[in-house]
Amino acid sequence: MASFLDHLTEESKSYMEILSNSTRKPYNEVSVEEARQMSIINTRKFGGNIDYDGERHEIIIDQTYKTEPIPVWVYKPNNCPENATIFVYFHGGGWTVGCRETHDDSCKIISSDAGCIVLNVEYRLAPEHKYPACFDDAEVAVKWALANKPQLARFSDHDFSKSIQPIQMQGFQARWTPIWCTL
Repeated sequence: MASFLDHLTEESKSYMEILSNSTRKPYNEVSVEEARQMSIINTRKFGGNIDYDGERHEIIIDQTYKTEPIPVWVYKPNNCPENATIFVYFHGGGWTVGCRETHDDSCKIISSDAGCIVLNVEYRLAPEHKYPACFDDAEVAVKWALANKPQLARFSDHDFSKSIQPIQMQGFQARWTPIWCTL
């Protein structure tokens, strides 16, 4: 009987072997802060280094749900077309671990390969911020993207207020179940 491992690349198989032979504790056996640090360390160790042909800028989205604004990294590839899609990305980590840094390379790849502008949102995490904080942040970020296409134009040679681009949203949460919708 074939295993799911039979369909993986050699690189992925090697990574899975390293993880299975690792002496690190699973996230459910460490504190939340330790799990977050492990996530960042694993990203640095296994994530590689993406040569991104584009720019990354930070913007801050103000909102009414909390006193601190929402930090967002905006990625604009050099091959960005005039009618580029704006892709709002919410990192994985079960709403508890993960951050913009752990998904930086993923956003660079999406931006470069799809030729789109990516917004990598640093939403509030549990358990410090109770449900529905992460969803409130996601809603604010998507609404901000819809309302502020001209502000995103400052990262591009194009005037997004004069063209229609789809806004897409994607996240990987709750056991890596992908959530996406096009608005």
